Amino acid sequence: MSDFFDIGFSVREASWHGKATVLGDYPGREEAMRLAGHDFRVIEVPVFTRPTLLDRSGFPLPPSSLAPLEGWKALQKDTDDVVLNVVRDSYTVVQNDVLWDIVDAVVDQPNVKYETAGVLRDGAVLWVLARLDEPVTITGDVTQTYPYIACSTTHDGTGACTARNTSVRVICWNTHSMMEDETFRTGREFTFRHTLHVLDRIEEAKTLLRGTR
Repeated sequence: MSDFFDIGFSVREASWHGKATVLGDYPGREEAMRLAGHDFRVIEVPVFTRPTLLDRSGFPLPPSSLAPLEGWKALQKDTDDVVLNVVRDSYTVVQNDVLWDIVDAVVDQPNVKYETAGVLRDGAVLWVLARLDEPVTITGDVTQTYPYIACSTTHDGTGACTARNTSVRVICWNTHSMMEDETFRTGREFTFRHTLHVLDRIEEAKTLLRGTR
């Protein structure tokens, strides 16, 4: 399966596909967002269509002028002309900085350790992964394992913004899918719908994920 990796970073450990920027230490939030390719906003632009008119015999007439497509809008990156998706007017964009607000709130510790973050599928899917300072020891293994808090969202209308407690180190589309499968089985996930009041449910998310931790 393709990695579908566009841009991103990894701390200390290189990604298997070799495309991520490898850092020697944990970056601050502003630098992390830039290296992850999350330093753009999603803007809403109108969608136009060219109505097809027929004459009395049923044959198409010459193209008419463009007309707005009611009830729909396009989602576009403000840094280029890439259109991420065409969605209903009722769809609310969760901007990239909100993704990081959620991670910071759920991790709830000073100097959040942003382990990996990046963009998949031409900007349609974004993720950020933070390491928790809560080591666990698995029976039969004397080494300590550090879990993660992952938060991901989509700009193509295929999914909601979701926070997860995971053991998977996300660095590509394959590991992102593994993380989704793992947390679906364990129930260690909390979904934020694309609404104007995403952060209103942050305390609920923190309670759930702390319980699973």
